[in-house]
Amino acid sequence: MSAVSGASWSVNLDYSHDLAFALAIRDTFGFTDPLGLPHIDPPLTFAVGQDSREVAEIERQWRAWWDLAMASPGHEAHVALTLAGPLGEVVRGISAEILRWSSDRKRELARSGRPVPGRPRTRLADALREHEQATGVRLDGFQLKIIALPVAGSIFVPVEAGLIAASIRLISDRSSYFGKIISHLTQSPT
Repeated sequence: MSAVSGASWSVNLDYSHDLAFALAIRDTFGFTDPLGLPHIDPPLTFAVGQDSREVAEIERQWRAWWDLAMASPGHEAHVALTLAGPLGEVVRGISAEILRWSSDRKRELARSGRPVPGRPRTRLADALREHEQATGVRLDGFQLKIIALPVAGSIFVPVEAGLIAASIRLISDRSSYFGKIISHLTQSPT
């Protein structure tokens, strides 16, 4: 696609069951993630009975899993069900419930992108064109990958160059979501 300037650009929106699973496990055990993301939304609670030695090992495994999931976020990753050790046992024990919950979040994301009858569809290309016309600033070409996360609030967190973590709640508010993308592009090199 291209903006008014004719520069080539793309935004790839994706959802990762692995990251959703990892966030649910994070909240269950009270771990913190490197991005400082809020709790999952809606919340899930599981009864998991591990002793403190197992919890320490689960946290170590969880951090490695998180790093792996963030290194290749997307719907094609299925690391969660192949985990070994105490973390793998926990995940397999609650996988059906987490998968059901995560699939509901993915459907919620899909619904958020559908046009609403009687309302004009807001498109990123239109928002970029309006920005360029209003400011006179032409955006260079860019490529972004947005990973939708089922977390509370309206978050938009740059993870690394070209990779953004955003909440489903923010993505559902197209105007705010597009505003965050434009703000990110105008404040940082792409």
